[in-house]
Amino acid sequence: MRVRDWILVEAGWPEPSPGDVLRGVGVRIKGELVPAPAGRPEGIESLAFAGAMGPRAPYRLTGTAGEAWNVSISRSTRVRWRTRLEHRQAGAEIVLVVGRDRFIAGHGGSAHDVVPGSRVTVTGKPTLVGDYEWDGFGLPDLRADWAVREVVKGFDREVNVLIEPVHGRFEDPSASHS
Repeated sequence: MRVRDWILVEAGWPEPSPGDVLRGVGVRIKGELVPAPAGRPEGIESLAFAGAMGPRAPYRLTGTAGEAWNVSISRSTRVRWRTRLEHRQAGAEIVLVVGRDRFIAGHGGSAHDVVPGSRVTVTGKPTLVGDYEWDGFGLPDLRADWAVREVVKGFDREVNVLIEPVHGRFEDPSASHS
């Protein structure tokens, strides 16, 4: 999961290390959302490939769709003496329940594309949700504690971390076992 440097600064956290616990954070995965194929079990799966192992790998989360909402972005343009504010839809997000864990899952469609209670699969790269987003955008509070298993330095002062829920482990087939 990618942790952007501004999230660390905003939260007042030092750079995470293996064994640390990220307390009260939310996880977002943004990518392709499809109905879960028949027979695919609920769970979190690392899609590791050469050059993107462990925390840098994309993930496939399969679970149950919950509440959905559209995401819009605003842009202001100034034309002579007037400012015009333009709004456009930038996709949608859902609550995705995978076992005991809950995520925000973003996709390029509409909130109406997903039926609450349906089984879905989201494939993408997870990131931490910024603290300001919970109240600023009225997100449902999905914060939980996550243990850091592995840390890989990213680009531009970002870090990539492999995390697991504090209440239990998920298996990452790409992780090396020592």
